[in-house]
Amino acid sequence: IGSAFVGTCILVAMFIVAGTLSLSVQSRRRDYALLRAVGASPAQVHSLVAREVLWISAVAVLLGIVPGYLLSTVLQSAFVVGGVIPGDFALAVGPLPAVGAVLLVLASAWGAARIAAARVAKLDPVEALRESATGAPAIGLPRIITGIVLAAAGISVSTVPLVVRGQIAAGAAAGAAMLLIIALAVLGPWLVSLSVRLVGAVLSRLSSAGFLASANAAANSRRLASAILPIALGIGLGLVQIGAPSIIAAEAATQAEAGVIAELRVTAPTGLAPEVVDAIRSTDGVAAASGIALSTAVLDSHDLEGKLERAEHVLQGVDPENVAHSLDLRVREGSLADLDGVTTVAVSTDAAQALGVGMGDTVIGHLGDGSPLEAAVVAVYERGLGFGDLTMAADAVRAHTTAGLDAFALVGVDEGAADRVRTALSERGLLVSDGSGQEAAGTGAQSQQGWVSLVALLVILGYIAIAVVNTLVMATGERSRELALLQLIGSSRGQVRSMMRIEAVLVAVIAMVFGVVVAIPPLIGVSMGISGQPLPALPVLGSLAIIGGMGALALIALWIGTTATMRTRPIDEIGSRQ
Repeated sequence: IGSAFVGTCILVAMFIVAGTLSLSVQSRRRDYALLRAVGASPAQVHSLVAREVLWISAVAVLLGIVPGYLLSTVLQSAFVVGGVIPGDFALAVGPLPAVGAVLLVLASAWGAARIAAARVAKLDPVEALRESATGAPAIGLPRIITGIVLAAAGISVSTVPLVVRGQIAAGAAAGAAMLLIIALAVLGPWLVSLSVRLVGAVLSRLSSAGFLASANAAANSRRLASAILPIALGIGLGLVQIGAPSIIAAEAATQAEAGVIAELRVTAPTGLAPEVVDAIRSTDGVAAASGIALSTAVLDSHDLEGKLERAEHVLQGVDPENVAHSLDLRVREGSLADLDGVTTVAVSTDAAQALGVGMGDTVIGHLGDGSPLEAAVVAVYERGLGFGDLTMAADAVRAHTTAGLDAFALVGVDEGAADRVRTALSERGLLVSDGSGQEAAGTGAQSQQGWVSLVALLVILGYIAIAVVNTLVMATGERSRELALLQLIGSSRGQVRSMMRIEAVLVAVIAMVFGVVVAIPPLIGVSMGISGQPLPALPVLGSLAIIGGMGALALIALWIGTTATMRTRPIDEIGSRQ
């Protein structure tokens, strides 16, 4: 969790800090152009920007260490609330996290500084002076080709779930989203310029403010891209973060409902003893009854480098003789009737792929109570998300649980006898419900994973939100002379504000579209890999909250920037910058 979270944060920081620095460098193009004109070398310009950034980073480090330790207790509480860790889990406080964070932040800042200073440092002095007045030209063909290659790579990685099915597909989705976001960053100015041209004709016909907004956006696509990218980044990451777990949970629920063919599900407050299941089986009107024991197992596997890996899997125990009348796990190979003791096991297709095993192979690991497990694979089934990755004989699983009881029993009844059986079992003090109401196996673990993803997403989106406001306010403040000049040549303050409102809507809409487009290929890939359906099952309210929240943030930030920039009288603003 820590590695994935830190990696994502570093990438986000690189994007946002590089974008913010780019705006800062653009606002000082004339300064750097003059330095190059009087003999400063590219290395000296790089050094100037890097030292400035590192000094600022050093101050940020001092300001961030103490809040970092304080916020770690907040994260601990959040994980306790989500059931990820127990309430008495001690928080280890030491110097290593601070040292690691400082090194990562300084390295990220230095890398961002190199990216931001790359263009102004290598420009010819005369060309640099010309750009300080006219702005940077459109991006070149090599950058466009690089961006297209990255986008193609992201779309290709999005298809990985079609080959590697199951929960592993969710990891591929995150990687694909990152590649597409990087491609968006590379192609940003070009895509923004293209988008503005497409809507420019419409904006120009709306009003003079619309004409000014479209003309400015087309002329300053680099600056606009710096404002759009953080918003699109937040939307794309957010949709993938909440989308992948939602798709997995929806498919797990579908499998759990479709896989139960028994009419009734019987439970008791403390579980069902084997004798109780036998009594249920002998009840008048009962055609078949299968006790289901639930546990976990930790299985050993090896990665591509041959290193040992251990992963926890949901283990269910079934009655091999009666399971055919209770469950349809959609067996692809072998038969569940061949399950016998702890020496045989059935595995889901997802687990078989992850472990690299098939029919006749041996699964090695440990059962829930720590007992060693070495079992031959006698069946492979598809519905692992709904019923767990491992299935064994119920008596073998039950013997290695704390209570030694079945979690519930699935009961098939004779035609027309459902109500009679339900009444008879209820009179014995048993809890009877419809068989189709079964909860998917591993729901608790999925809920914990979803909670961890949500906590991480909130932290990342909070950081992005701060960066969005900062970037948009900076981008607007850089235009103070332009806004003053518009007023001096006859535009009213209302017209200028109207132009900025249109630009704000333009930024928000383009960012939302780009963010959604970035998220679509990974989510479709995950949905196809998990459920076989091209339309991903996304949480509607959560998705709308992310898209609408980030878009509204752009509108608010530009309003703040415009209000602050227009406080100075136009004549004073023009006279203050020679």
